[in-house]
Amino acid sequence: MYRTLSKNALIALLLFLLIGCHDVTLLDRTYQQIRITDFSVPVRTVLPAPRDNPSSMTIRVSGTISHPVSLKVDPLGSSQGLYPIRRDSLAAGSYTNESFRGDFYSTEATELVVTGTPGTTGFLTIEWFCQ
Repeated sequence: MYRTLSKNALIALLLFLLIGCHDVTLLDRTYQQIRITDFSVPVRTVLPAPRDNPSSMTIRVSGTISHPVSLKVDPLGSSQGLYPIRRDSLAAGSYTNESFRGDFYSTEATELVVTGTPGTTGFLTIEWFCQ
């Protein structure tokens, strides 16, 4: 009986510790994923304002494109138009979890605009988040 109680207590303790072990930044991050197949017009998407103060922004890209595509991130709200947050260009080709990461400390909503050059075909899956 003592062995059973010790075993149950040990299992309960392990479960408690495992439940308490998690990466808070992954649970609290503001996250969005989009899939683009039509590059004839710019695609715009808004990432809501983070709940907490973030320290970085990550854009992760997967897919294949036939021509270059530009990515730009700008703030919305009171800082709209005052400064660019990020500018990147993707050359034609294939991408698998290509990450672009940088410092980001704003608590405002941000907008991602993806613009393909004329004649761009293919698809992109873009994940972006603050943490």
